[in-house]
Order: sequence, then C-alpha cells, then structure tokens
Amino acid sequence: MMALAAVTTYYFFVKYLERREPAELSFPYLVKETAAGTALGFLMITTVVIILYLFDYLRFGEINNFSEIYNGLRIAILSGVVEEILFRGLIFRLIQKMFGTWIALIISSLLFGFSHLANPNATLWSSTAISIEAGLLLGSVYILTNRLWIPIGLHFGWNLTQGGIFNIPVSGHDVGGIIQVRLIGDPFFSGGSFGLENSAIAVILCTVVAGVILLRAVKAEKIIKPFEEYKRPTA
Repeated sequence: MMALAAVTTYYFFVKYLERREPAELSFPYLVKETAAGTALGFLMITTVVIILYLFDYLRFGEINNFSEIYNGLRIAILSGVVEEILFRGLIFRLIQKMFGTWIALIISSLLFGFSHLANPNATLWSSTAISIEAGLLLGSVYILTNRLWIPIGLHFGWNLTQGGIFNIPVSGHDVGGIIQVRLIGDPFFSGGSFGLENSAIAVILCTVVAGVILLRAVKAEKIIKPFEEYKRPTA
C-alpha cells in the first residue's frame, strides 16, 4: 500500500504542481520495463553470488520454507518503489534540470549511498560502495530510458534476490530468505554482515554495467547539459 501511495503521490505532484504529464511513469512501459529491471537485478546478484562461491567467500546451507520469502518480497517492493521515486524521480531529475546530467548523477548517487549510513553494520566504505554501484547503475538506466520502471524493477530484483532468495543481509538488514547462505572471509570481498552491497566484487560488476549503459546513453544523446532545460523554447 505504501508503494502504491508513493506512486500516486508522485503522479499528482508532477501533474498538478509541475503541470505536466509524468512521462517517467508512462504506463504502457510498466510491465515490460519493470520485468526487464527485475531480471537484471536477479542476474547481477546471482552473478556476484556465483563469483563469491567460486572464490570461497560464500557457502550455501539448507533450504528454508518458501514462506520465508514474504518479508523479503514486501521490503523489496517498498524500497524499490519509494527509493527510486525519491532519488531518481525527484532528486536526480530536478538537479538534472538545472545542473545537467553528470552533476545530477554524482549528487543523487552520493545522497542515495550515504542515506544508508545509519543502517546496521554500515561504514563509510559501505555507503561509498552503494553510491558507486547502486547510485551509478540505477541512475544510468534512468538516464537511458527517462522512465522509472527499469530502476524500480532493478532495485526490487536486487533486494529480493539478495534477501528473499539468498537470505543475505540487504544493506545491513536481515530480511529472511529461502536459501541459507553464509558470507565468509574478508568483508571487503564478501560483503560481510552488511551484505553484498559492501563487496568490492559487486562494486566492480555494477560499475562496468553502469559504464556500458552510460555509453549507450551518450550515443543516444540522452545527456543534458547544465541549464539546457531552461534554454529550450517553450512554444
């Protein structure tokens, strides 16, 4: 319900206060792009899990009851929708309108990362890592599509797979999941008690993927220069 309320509030905020149609919530793209984002989130986390397993930073345990996924599902929906509306739909978009794409990407990524600093087991490194991996990755797909559906799906898929499926802490929070997984060894690589967002492996993988997406955005001329929005004719 909170996720639906967030979408509804944002829709009316844009429509009646900004006086425009919220193209970033274009509903014909909802199912396809949310599904694509969810699949990408699942793939990213699963890739990190496999790499950590191969290098002995992760071990699998027993399988829990499938009902364990419920809490992870609930939290993934809430965080995916609310945080993307706040950090990409509002903060990134409004900063981009005045200062351009690159400054908006940097500021929104840092704000997103360091908003997790009060989480359990958080450190300066974990917040920096989230700024780099998640801030850049989620920002890049928003820049490329100018819509919120892929970022929402990606955020949801990442959190659900990490917490709900692999039972790994999501940004320091234990949410419960289906497969018992234990992270071992150096937390710089495994992520430790904070979860995979704290892992250098995740940072590297997400940075590479974000870089590829940003290159596509540049080629597609999706980059907005400072004050460009205000220079465009309104007629």
